[in-house]
Amino acid sequence: MRVIVPTLFGFTETIREIKRAASAEQNRKPIATDWESFKMNAEQKGLDEQTVTAMWMVYDACKSLQADISWGNGTVVGSFSPKWPSLRSSAAPFSMYSDGSLAPHFPAFHKSEVAEAFSARFGKSLLAGGLELPPDYQNKWFSFQSKKWVSHVDVFIAALRDVLGKEVSQP
Repeated sequence: MRVIVPTLFGFTETIREIKRAASAEQNRKPIATDWESFKMNAEQKGLDEQTVTAMWMVYDACKSLQADISWGNGTVVGSFSPKWPSLRSSAAPFSMYSDGSLAPHFPAFHKSEVAEAFSARFGKSLLAGGLELPPDYQNKWFSFQSKKWVSHVDVFIAALRDVLGKEVSQP
């Protein structure tokens, strides 16, 4: 009896290269793990001082409102997402990216009454302040480029303070 095992010739080195590249990608570290590395990545992306300052203002407001800041795993674009345990949701209300974009997470807040009430009040407060949200924003995933939200950073922070001031005990 004879057993024949088929073998492909010529692809071994190509496969090794693909596996090496995949392994190197998995071993890369996140680009932002704190405010300084996030800011450095934003500056490397050519963001203007006004946008970086606006991102700092949002970050600082989140810290003052006792947020737990989660840093993203991105290896090209850094991000942070503030979370508040009092919202009874594991989701963050939004994520800020070092390319200047801001992504609200309204659809993630349909899991508890407290989270849903927060989401509704937050959205209404943003709309009242003049920040343009898409129709049916409570059920859509979207993001703002910096040119859309930076001029409304005070409105965004005021909305956070207004809604979270009722949820989070101040020190």
